[in-house]
Amino acid sequence: MTLKEYDRPGGDENRYLTRALALAEAALADAEAAYHRALTVIRQSLGDGHPEVATLYRHLADLAYRRHRPAEAMAYAQRALDVRTAALGAGHLDVAFDTAALACLLAAEGKMDEAEPLLRRALMTFQTVAGPDSDEVAFVGEELGAVLAALGRPDEARTLHGGAPVTPSGDARRDTGATLDALSSLQLTRSPKTLDE
Repeated sequence: MTLKEYDRPGGDENRYLTRALALAEAALADAEAAYHRALTVIRQSLGDGHPEVATLYRHLADLAYRRHRPAEAMAYAQRALDVRTAALGAGHLDVAFDTAALACLLAAEGKMDEAEPLLRRALMTFQTVAGPDSDEVAFVGEELGAVLAALGRPDEARTLHGGAPVTPSGDARRDTGATLDALSSLQLTRSPKTLDE
């Protein structure tokens, strides 16, 4: 049965929503299987240390998080970071994106002490490579401010925002899926740069 069969006036809304969720979960499972197949092919053809391997791990992290498997998501994000750092060097812009993605997953799980140094590292790279007024600096600065507020350091968080109040992080754990989407969108708009260029 398709979703459209429930999409009519007077239809059973609970059955419609249940079916919509089931179809969404199936789509995520299909995407995850496709990424695993792609990962196998890329690893065989380009090697385990190629940056495209890191990209696929990052996609798998996102899917695992959306499928409510945060520990697996963090493990994939860590692999993405490790592979890309080894391939491109710590000062590469794409490494900063992977660092920020892992930090956001950690913050979503309440691991603020682990997220903070990663966000600081990503922020420093973005400031140096993308520039202090870049969208990346603003985005990661906001994430870091929320983590600092959650750690009970609102004054330090305010300094990141020019004195503006920062919402503490029961709210810093906002929509992590949307945060990961925003990071990916920012990354797609950038050409590869490193501190060495």
